[in-house]
This record gives sequence, structure tokens and C-alpha cells, in this order.
Amino acid sequence: MADANRLDLLREKMRQEKVDLVYVPTADPHMSEYVTPAYQSRAFLTGFTGSAGTAVVSMDEAKLWADGRYFIQAEREIKHTGFDLMKLATPGYPGVLEWIEEKMPQGGTLATNAWTLSEAWAEAIQQVLERKGATLRTDLSLVEDIWEDRPELPVSQAFLLEEKYSGKSTATKLEELREDLENRGIDYELIGQLEDVAWLYNIRGGDVKSTPVLIAYALIGKSDAFLFVDETKVPEDVRQALAEEGVGVLPYDAITEAVRKLNRETIRLDKNSLNAYLFSCISDSNTIVDEANWTKLQKAKKNPTEIENQKLAYLKDGIAVTRLIYWLTHHENLTDLTEWNVSETLLSYRKELDHFLEESFTTIAAYGPNAAMMHYAPKPETAAHLKRQGFLLVDSGGQYLEGTTDTTRTFALGALTDEEKKDYTLTLKSHVQLARAVFLKGTTGTLLDALARQPMWQEHLDYKCGTGHGVGYLLSVHEGPQSFSKTGKDIPLEPGMVITIEPGVYKEGKHGIRTENVYYVEEDCLVGTDPFYKFGGFTLVPFDREAIVVDMLTQDELAWVNHYHANVYEALVPHLKEKEAEWLKDVCRPIN
Repeated sequence: MADANRLDLLREKMRQEKVDLVYVPTADPHMSEYVTPAYQSRAFLTGFTGSAGTAVVSMDEAKLWADGRYFIQAEREIKHTGFDLMKLATPGYPGVLEWIEEKMPQGGTLATNAWTLSEAWAEAIQQVLERKGATLRTDLSLVEDIWEDRPELPVSQAFLLEEKYSGKSTATKLEELREDLENRGIDYELIGQLEDVAWLYNIRGGDVKSTPVLIAYALIGKSDAFLFVDETKVPEDVRQALAEEGVGVLPYDAITEAVRKLNRETIRLDKNSLNAYLFSCISDSNTIVDEANWTKLQKAKKNPTEIENQKLAYLKDGIAVTRLIYWLTHHENLTDLTEWNVSETLLSYRKELDHFLEESFTTIAAYGPNAAMMHYAPKPETAAHLKRQGFLLVDSGGQYLEGTTDTTRTFALGALTDEEKKDYTLTLKSHVQLARAVFLKGTTGTLLDALARQPMWQEHLDYKCGTGHGVGYLLSVHEGPQSFSKTGKDIPLEPGMVITIEPGVYKEGKHGIRTENVYYVEEDCLVGTDPFYKFGGFTLVPFDREAIVVDMLTQDELAWVNHYHANVYEALVPHLKEKEAEWLKDVCRPIN
């Protein structure tokens, strides 16, 4: 946990350097969502442990911006640290850039670390500062300077993802990338995002917890391709296999010299995922094409091999989560258990499964009011004890060679109130509304998001987050560019894209309810010249039938739930013990 003394130390550094504001994002040099401990400077300074947030410090104020997923958690964690919470996308709270412009004195200075600042944000901040005649200094790392026990960078070993899992060789991916470069008149592709590098070269590692990637860059030209990485992480067999696919391995730090040597070239890069320091190494003689890397959309559209593998991964995960629900609902001494016991037991079930590597994120096992914090995670010393009443929310996932999983179920541990049942059923209605959707080619996730929210809006409820996100293949559990969101990018959903549906109801001090399945976009039918798409399902875990207010569901919604439960039972029953199978048969029986 942070404390106010860290602000004092930072402000002393600010006085020494004559700095008026310090900008501290949540980022590593690759603009990753989940960052390794060595780059968790914002968490160190503020005490807020969520995966997203931005801090800005002046000599007399300290602000933390967080989104709706983290309002409750952030408020609790920054207490007594000297920081105030600024709620993103909330009336009455200025945005980060707006606040910087208001607080920056004329001719002042803002400091930030160029290595952990995207070039896109560097340019946005620079525009604001220019209006105040202020200076942006990216050569300072003031927070890191006061972080005495800063963790070391990780050193994990790279491993190859065989083609039976990836569905496509590295050489084929490079051939397709170069064809796109040729068609666009582009000479080089510079990739900073770790997941894109891993996908392109069919390698995985362990440099980031729950996201099996290596800290690395990729640079691809018309006739060469390089991986820039700590060479001690690359075993000789991996190096040799990469060489056979046309990829050379160079030291991680060699990337700066490599881009400095580029002269009069056209380079495609994404300023949103490339850090400002590396961008500054590129000569002005080059032409920059600033857009999403080719890899971003390609890795989002899973090939048939990846789809089939992920079906197996979700079968495995369905076994683990369903066994957990059975264990909890039949536990004789439930009140002796805590949320931590739940997360550890679920992990033990996953470890029994073939090709399980690690959790895809820290398990959210939240009982009662704790579930109102969307990204709450229990700790051994503070985890709440369970009771024979109310809801337990479990949001978890695994990393398997067959893919990445993400599943949420909320289920009753005992008696429920009428309000809890109503909110559970509203959440289920929202989920089914979107899962049943049939939509025309070109339809975006932003447009479809309203389908899920409509049942909530009818009751004047809303959830302060998106309805769904993309999921990687043995990569990040959160993957773009597709999403379901009121404010998301207008990205059309395409066949092969994998996406979650996870609406919820969150009431501080009462409960949190979420149901999350993962789906893939597939072709439905062609009507004239109009292609229609629909969602195929991966997730195989029952809903809590005892929490459903049946009269609130339409006949179509009931039919969907019954069909889903029939599929769950058929898929899981061969893999369960006799008593577990008997229980599942009852849980999955048709609802009339």
C-alpha cells in the first residue's frame, strides 16, 4: 500500500527539477494492459491496485482517474494516501487533459517517463501544454527514482506454440503481412505490443503474470524479420525454429539502434501502443503510417484450428467451474470457508486438467457486498467468510495450450431476497438478449451493446462498464479491437472474432451480479447479397436456476436457457463424478 510520504518524496524531486506536474500512467514500454511489477509505478505511488488508472500530481493536489469498474475499489485503496478519486466519464469530474490544462501554470513544466508513455498520449499532452506555453519533459522518471525496492524485470523462457495450436505457421503469417505491406506501399512494420509480437512469431513466455508473453519488439521488412528480446530468454531450439521461419533474434535494447538506422522508409506503427521514447528514435526522413498494426485485427479473427481448440479449452474450464459450484453448494461447513478458499480450490481443479499453464487473471471470488466491486480479488488475510445466504460471484479463467478462458457465474449460497432474484434475472435477460442476436455484416459491437442494456434500462439500471471484450488465444484475456460498449470504437464484428457477453447489476453495500459467457462470431446465412452473422458459444457452465424469476423471462428467453443447459449437461456429464453428474442433471433440467 502507498502512503502520503511517497507524495512528499515525489514533490521534493519536483522542486529539485522545477517541475509543476507529474503524469503517471498505468503502462510499461509496450502499453500493456497488465504490467509486470517493475512497471507498476502508478500502483506504487497511489496504492490503487486496479489494472487501469492515471495519476497526476501537482505541488498541492494529487488526483487518480479510474473508470466505473473501479470506483468503489479505488476509493477504498487511496484512502489516507493524499490522492482524490476522479471518476472517468462522470459528470462533475474533468478528464485528465482538461485538469492538466486547468492546473498547469503559464510557462510551466510537466514531467513523465517517455518509456511508459504512448506516443499518442505524448502528442495529446503536448497539444495541451502548447496552449499554456508549457514544456513537456519526458527524460525524467521521478516516481521510479523514489521507488527504492522496485522489483527486477522478469526473466522467463520462451516456448513455441506448435501449429496444431496456432493453426498457422510464422512463415505464413509473415508472407501475409508482407503482402499487405506491398499492397499498401509500406516498407516496415514496427510492433510494440507484446501480444502482437507473440502471435506473429508463434512464441509465448512468462514475463507478465497471467498473460504468457515475452517483453519484446518486432520489426519486419520486405525481406527480413527480427525479434528484439533478452536473448537469455530464448532457448537454442526456439532460436533455431525461429530462424527456420525467417526470424532473427537480437538483443532487446538493439531496437533503438535498429529504428535509428531506418532512413527514407515508410513505417507502419501504432502510436497508441508504441512508447514515446522509441518513437523519438525514428528519423524525420521516414514516413510514418499511424494505424493499428496488421497483427491486431488478424489475431482477433481466430482461424478454424484456434476455434476448435478453444472449444476444448472451455470444456475443460467448464468442468473446473462446475465442480467448484457443486463443491460449494454441497459443503457441510460452508461458513468455515472464505473467498480465498474458493479461489484456491478453483485453481486446484484447473491444475488437474491437461495443458493448463496458469490463471488468465487473478480470480475474482466476491461474496455479498464485495461483488459490487467489479474487479475485487480476495486476499488470504482479508477475505470474507461465506454464509448460507446471498450470492457469491466467481469470475475466473485459465491459460491452456488450447486457448484462454474467461467465465463468470453468480450463484446462491442460501436464501435470496426478492431484490437479489430480480437483479439476477435482469442480468440473465440482458445476457440472453445479446447472445441470441442475429446481425448483418458490418454491424459493430457498439450498436449491439444496447441489446444487452435494454432490459436494465427498462428498470432504470445500468452498469458502468462495457458489456463484453475480445479474448486472445493463449494471450491476454482482454483483446481488441472488438468489444461491446456504449463508447467503444466502431469495429465491425467479423467471423472468428471471440468476445464475451457479461452484463451485470452492481449495488454498493448489497451485491454484485454478473453472468459471463464467451462467444465467437460465425456465419448464419446469406439473404440475397446480405451476409448475416450470429454467435456460437464456448462456455459450458450452468446458470443458477434457483435464482431465476421465471415469470420475468419470455418464452424465447426460456427456450434459449433450456437449450443452453441441455448442451452443458451433454458436454460435461461424461467428465464428472457420479454425484456431480446427478446434481448437474437436476440443475440443467428444463425450466417451465
